[in-house]
Amino acid sequence: MAAWQGWLVVIAMAIGTFAIRASVLGGMSDRVFPPWVERALSLVLPAMFAAIAAPMLLLVEGDVQFLASAPRLLAALATLWVAMRRRGYLLPLVVGMAVLHGAQWVLQR
Repeated sequence: MAAWQGWLVVIAMAIGTFAIRASVLGGMSDRVFPPWVERALSLVLPAMFAAIAAPMLLLVEGDVQFLASAPRLLAALATLWVAMRRRGYLLPLVVGMAVLHGAQWVLQR
């Protein structure tokens, strides 16, 4: 496959996924949902984030290893703690990175 063919596939996939999402969101924009549906939809974003973040936090080379992933878990918990008490994203990011690198440094000694 030539490079231009690969880019053509990427562009076609981007247009296709955009069209699918736009059709659903456009068709539902004027609709009023029952309160239980809106509550359920409000949990979709945290569930997606957890599904993406949990494997990155817990898995080391395909296996769950709590000791090897301890610095990442500590950093995630510290970031969550700061994020729940402060608005914005910069302070939790800085605290999380500091805890991550500090824990890695301590465990390497």
